[in-house]
Amino acid sequence: MALPRSLTVSDLYAMPESGRGERYELIDGALVVNPAPVSRHQTVSSNLGFHLSVHVRANRLGWVRDNSGVYIDERTYVIPDIVFIARERQNIIGSANIEAAPDLVCEILSPSSRRSDVLTKRSLYARIGVREYWIVDPDALSVTVLALESGSYVEVAPGNPGEISSRVLPNLRLSLNEVFEDVDVADVNDGVERVEQQD
Repeated sequence: MALPRSLTVSDLYAMPESGRGERYELIDGALVVNPAPVSRHQTVSSNLGFHLSVHVRANRLGWVRDNSGVYIDERTYVIPDIVFIARERQNIIGSANIEAAPDLVCEILSPSSRRSDVLTKRSLYARIGVREYWIVDPDALSVTVLALESGSYVEVAPGNPGEISSRVLPNLRLSLNEVFEDVDVADVNDGVERVEQQD
């Protein structure tokens, strides 16, 4: 099927689902299709979402959402892995989508999304005013925290080795070990399964 050069969110909504769990996004009218996340990605997302939610709820800071659509305009619609919306901006949480730039966005890298997350989405999130952008790398076991300053991102240094520092989430105590806990379980199980199949 031939696609128009520039799509709209209405076009995106009209597309049939494949049944394979892909994410369909639009960035400045260009369609971006990412495959369903693999087990490592899901483990990191679950860990990160849990710890952020505990901190945000305990301090009544706002809301943490995963895989929520973010509507920017008719030509830009993204589905970040995890977002945080500050309590004073609850009006941007719509019934179907988040209707403006979240305060914090986390994207978990995968082979298919690495270039988009590191380059394209970094530029997009800065442009639309996302105050903090976390790039989470399950292969390197690293989290790069970028804070928005004068329209561009600067890296936030960790307060302590192995910990993540955030300007948007005050007093956050989150270690890399907590983010990447059990990230290798799926790899180990895959290896065991392959050995059993060869026997």
